[in-house]
Amino acid sequence: MTLLKQFVIICFILALAHTAFGAWEINEVGVGGGIFYDVTVTAGRNGSTTPYVYAACSDSRVYEFAWNGASWVGGPIASDYLRFQGITAGQGRNDGTMYVYATNVDDRIHELYYNGASWIRTELPEAGDNFAYCAVGPGRNNESTVYVYGGEDGGVVHEYEYNGSWTRTAIGGPGGFNNFCHGLAMGKGRNDGIQRLYAGFLNGHVWEYTWNGAGWSSNSIGRSAARQVRNIVVGQVRSSEYSVFVASDSSRIYEYFYVTDTPTPTATATTSSTESATPTQTLSYTPTATATPTFTQTLTRTQSVTRTHSATITETLTISPTATISFTPTATYTITPTFTFTATATITQTRTQSATSTATTTFTATPSITITPTISVTSTVSATYTATPTLTIIPSETVTSTGTISCTVTSTPTDNISASNLNNVITYPNPYRTDTNTRGAMIFFNLPAKVVIRLYSLDGCLVRTIEKDDSGNRASWDLKNKQGKPVASGLYIYIIKTDVGTRRGKVVIVR
Repeated sequence: MTLLKQFVIICFILALAHTAFGAWEINEVGVGGGIFYDVTVTAGRNGSTTPYVYAACSDSRVYEFAWNGASWVGGPIASDYLRFQGITAGQGRNDGTMYVYATNVDDRIHELYYNGASWIRTELPEAGDNFAYCAVGPGRNNESTVYVYGGEDGGVVHEYEYNGSWTRTAIGGPGGFNNFCHGLAMGKGRNDGIQRLYAGFLNGHVWEYTWNGAGWSSNSIGRSAARQVRNIVVGQVRSSEYSVFVASDSSRIYEYFYVTDTPTPTATATTSSTESATPTQTLSYTPTATATPTFTQTLTRTQSVTRTHSATITETLTISPTATISFTPTATYTITPTFTFTATATITQTRTQSATSTATTTFTATPSITITPTISVTSTVSATYTATPTLTIIPSETVTSTGTISCTVTSTPTDNISASNLNNVITYPNPYRTDTNTRGAMIFFNLPAKVVIRLYSLDGCLVRTIEKDDSGNRASWDLKNKQGKPVASGLYIYIIKTDVGTRRGKVVIVR
């Protein structure tokens, strides 16, 4: 082996020794009791610089995980009775303290604070519908002040501001029942230096929110071919320019890029004539020839044998003409008019704004109701369970029955029950046993005229929505889900909503 080959092999081995090889490994961070909907990484424990992983789970818990140098450790740090879906972190109170914020389908954003020994949970003011995602940041284009934002399934975005206590303001959106806000992001989407808030909704639209110094202006910036928006982010990808990126349910990612309006110019030409004389000089020449003759003598000798000598002289006249050219300049002036056009551009830009004013009149009525119940009491001894209700029929008379109570209540209201008084709502029968009840439905009594009832499973999934808008005071649930199939045995959460109040409770189905 030659020295050159040895040198090449040594260089190849050295190159391999300095080449970085590796592969991705997948590690399990933690286990929850349901579906993890969202995750974020931040130094969530106030005063700590150690980053933690926080996750929102459908088992109604918020989880925290940390790397201890050898493995992942952690577990739940907060719980509720319905599922958590969105999670983020930030200094929402503008006090230099880091907080974790998680959205819940109980219509609230939950704030989590670590006091050095344990986690403290605070509920922000309730909104009208279930929250899906939240964000924390300087939405009003003021880097020194941070706000908390939440998007709910009624198609509206809310802003929370902390000034000793939390205040909530609805800042706009497309609206619509079950039009979930799937993603909130902040950024300088128009590349004009102004911080704005962007929200994606289940109906495929992306909305932009701008603080003008006195209030919020919001509008849709368009809808792509996607049926639903699933998440949204703002970032710089086109060199130094920002774009809004949307994840959709149509297997595509869409970019919203703001293009500055280009005005259409209208040109008005003003003609001015300026005459200028441009002389044109034409030179003409007349040649003058002068001939100067030149004589050249040529001597030719002819020798003959004879002794006679003769000389022949031949004279050749060569005339070489010498041309003398004299130029006589003749100046011809041609006047050529030159027209100078001065164009004055008048830029006309027409913008049309349509202002829509919607007047909303709210009438508050305090109805009175007179209920005349007719009570039928049937006492049946049951060995399965014992209920001991006390029914007061007449103020001076009390009937006590032990066993299974079957009641028929007939009421004749003179007006609707107050929407704000939901404490008198009764569910009957509860629990509902299919082996002893043949009604086929669970009844909600003492309801106001207009109400929406939502029933959820324990993992936070919506089972059924019941809407009532009549003069009666009751609504029934046929024990079926929104697909029309009978629900399984178990505990279910109901949320009753009116325009001015909310009531929560539990019902049990035993099959």
